[in-house]
Amino acid sequence: MKHFSAMFNILRSDRSMFKFLWGVVLGLSFSMAVILSAMGLMEGFEKTFLLGLRKASGDLSIGHTNGFFLNNVELDQFLSEARKIDALQKFPNVNFQKMIQSESFLVASEESKAVLIKGLEHLSTNLIDSKVHNQEILKGEILIGSSLAEFLHIKKGDDVNLAFPKGNAVADQLPSFYRFKVKDIIHHGIYQKDMRLVYMQMDELKSILNIENKINMIILELNVPDIQNTRVLDDIKNIEKALNHLLPRGFYARAFWRDFSSLIEAVRVEKKMMAIILQIVVVVAIFNLLAFIIYLTEKKRRDFFLLRALGLSQKSNKHFWYLLMTGIWMLSAICSLVLVYVFSLSLKHLDLLKMPEQIYFMPRLSLSLKLIDYSMVFSTSLFLIFLMSFILLKKMENQSPIESLKKDFH
Repeated sequence: MKHFSAMFNILRSDRSMFKFLWGVVLGLSFSMAVILSAMGLMEGFEKTFLLGLRKASGDLSIGHTNGFFLNNVELDQFLSEARKIDALQKFPNVNFQKMIQSESFLVASEESKAVLIKGLEHLSTNLIDSKVHNQEILKGEILIGSSLAEFLHIKKGDDVNLAFPKGNAVADQLPSFYRFKVKDIIHHGIYQKDMRLVYMQMDELKSILNIENKINMIILELNVPDIQNTRVLDDIKNIEKALNHLLPRGFYARAFWRDFSSLIEAVRVEKKMMAIILQIVVVVAIFNLLAFIIYLTEKKRRDFFLLRALGLSQKSNKHFWYLLMTGIWMLSAICSLVLVYVFSLSLKHLDLLKMPEQIYFMPRLSLSLKLIDYSMVFSTSLFLIFLMSFILLKKMENQSPIESLKKDFH
């Protein structure tokens, strides 16, 4: 311990050493923060994207190749049987939501936009923002997406028109216009969904489309909060497979992410590749750490020689350097957490980092990191520090302290 104390005193005796040391710490912390931020962005994009898709599509959707199908007793009996499949037994709050989807034009302030109308039996937390899911859509009321409201300058309580075609019986007839009041403006978190989706009563949409006792979609809601959990996604895949096996001919079941599965898979692969490639940044920072060790041993050569002469063993010498590098790694890890937190706040509040929604699906990206992400980055950096330091110290160990001391006299 006396030798350790003496070696730390050598380190503290020179202010330039401390400046160099802080430069090493900041360089290493910045490199780890870059990796964590890159991984967090990929994870955050996937999480926000999945939640947005789920709000708009439920967990699974059931449809028919011919479009509309009968909403009758046989369908209700099938849904009762579907609840008994093994893959659904672990979810106690399963809900089947019947709906009608149709296209229309929303007209407001002499501007129009093509929209997708969803006629719902009732509102739900999964499909609609939690702030409005307990409300009831009355006849003559609709809910619209936030991007659509911003595009057409619509506010809550405004009156808008929806244009529906009259069919092909008389080709030259103009579409029918229906006036609605905007009950609320909702936010899915995905630009394309917020720009296109409109919700209303299913019975009212049936009346407008002149459809009796027919629907064209059933939404299955599992009511599970952590939808990014890998096990939940695997469960949804199993439910999808079981439903497709059970469904009558012509029907199909689709998980909510199927239309974007290639994009989601690409994001996951990119996250892994970035974590590997950006390790180069950590390696460069470790070179600075090794340079610090070399600089310290060269500048304080006489002090270290004196300690060796007073009985400092090679083993104790190694322990000191490994202890010092562990301390530098811990301090760098703490600083990297601070940098990641600052970057996360900047993403939320700085307009400079706002993303174009049309390209990235959402206006802002957010960081989402799991414990395993932190463990992977920190443990990998510590392993690389010890590995490269071991090679350097092995080389320094083979050098005689007397030979090293002779350099001062040449």
